[in-house]
Amino acid sequence: MEFVPTILTNIVGSLCRLHATFTKILADRKLLFVIVVTVVVQLLLAPFTQDPHDVWYWRLTGYYLIIEHVNPYTVKECVFTYPPLWMAVIAVFYSISQLFMNPSLPSYVSGLVERFFIKMPLILASIGVSFILYRLIAKFTGSTNKARAAALLWLLNPYVIWINSIWGMFDVFPALCTLLSAEHFFNKQYDKSALFLGIGIGFKMYPILLIPLFLLFLWRIKVNRLQIIKFIIISIGVLALISIPFLIWDQSSYIYSLTAYYTEEKGIHGVNFYQVTDSFNIPVPSDYPTYLMTGVIIFIYLLLCRWHYSERNLTYGILMVLFGFLATNRLVNEQYFIWALPFGTLDIVAYNSRRKWLFHGMWITFLAFMFSHILIFQFFRPLIVNFLPVSIRYPIDHLTNRWYASSAWRETRYIILALIGVLATALYVTYDWLLWKEAKTHQSP
Repeated sequence: MEFVPTILTNIVGSLCRLHATFTKILADRKLLFVIVVTVVVQLLLAPFTQDPHDVWYWRLTGYYLIIEHVNPYTVKECVFTYPPLWMAVIAVFYSISQLFMNPSLPSYVSGLVERFFIKMPLILASIGVSFILYRLIAKFTGSTNKARAAALLWLLNPYVIWINSIWGMFDVFPALCTLLSAEHFFNKQYDKSALFLGIGIGFKMYPILLIPLFLLFLWRIKVNRLQIIKFIIISIGVLALISIPFLIWDQSSYIYSLTAYYTEEKGIHGVNFYQVTDSFNIPVPSDYPTYLMTGVIIFIYLLLCRWHYSERNLTYGILMVLFGFLATNRLVNEQYFIWALPFGTLDIVAYNSRRKWLFHGMWITFLAFMFSHILIFQFFRPLIVNFLPVSIRYPIDHLTNRWYASSAWRETRYIILALIGVLATALYVTYDWLLWKEAKTHQSP
């Protein structure tokens, strides 16, 4: 029973530290101005934009959970295949959105209101990432100028803005939690580190890949075995704890929703070399990418097991594992680079600025893949349909239909996606190789 109060205490403590960082940022007028402008612009974009699918799923999830009191895991049209924490965030902000509903207004207004409030926590979490980056870089380098640069690299990144306030995908939450986990590990607060890693897993499963890395460095630091065991229990225990209500509510639907992606036959595509197989209809047994990804992650850990612990090495290790996953997983969606972006920012600002063009090339590659896959007008569909005159809407619809229906355009698009996927894989491998090569020179003799 002490676990829940501990979680709340640690979260409150982290919020207090964020408040202290905010107090410092208040003194930096230039950075504060950029933060305010960025927040205002993203909030203005939020209600009028969305991915063609995901935000609709979030609205359905909120509707069934709050209005109908139905478990969204049991509703097929919600397509909710994630751990429960994002659902909890949706529930809170969807409930707030309902306070502003007015049945006498046109029906599209409800969509505007719900999109605004569902995206609001994403924008707030993004600001949180910028605060943590500011604090970490100020600590690592002692330079407020570099700290400001790191925060701005995140805040003004078009990819970050697009994924959060336009697309409406929630990967910023596990990214924030993973960054907080690393920060607490840097500060030798290992229980808090495990807690935030566990919260990240409560949003998306991918931080599980990083648990062995933290355990490896705990072992290298020579902490006692009890601390290692506690780290495992806490980081895994968060997901176990938040799963209890849904296991009681409907065990089969919950387990199916969380495991179907890994157990069922799925397509192979995304921002890596596997896109070639999707673009050119090359058959690949679905198990093969899983075997390759597992082998690559194990290989990376074999390289890392000889590293001593340092803040630099933990940052590099996180990037190497994430890039290994992105290079070999059978599905790499356009928003996944958000996971690595905060740690890449740490790398190029605090450790090695020579990699900045490679780093920037990676997120630009993800943006290029996104716009080759989804025509840009699709993201502004709520604005186009409800606010633009027919004389403008018709040419846009015609272009969109040709983009998806014309065989010539479709084949060209698939070729472009395949080339981008191969390029992205080359960038992952190159970045990992440079990190490994540099880390070797910093190991103790």
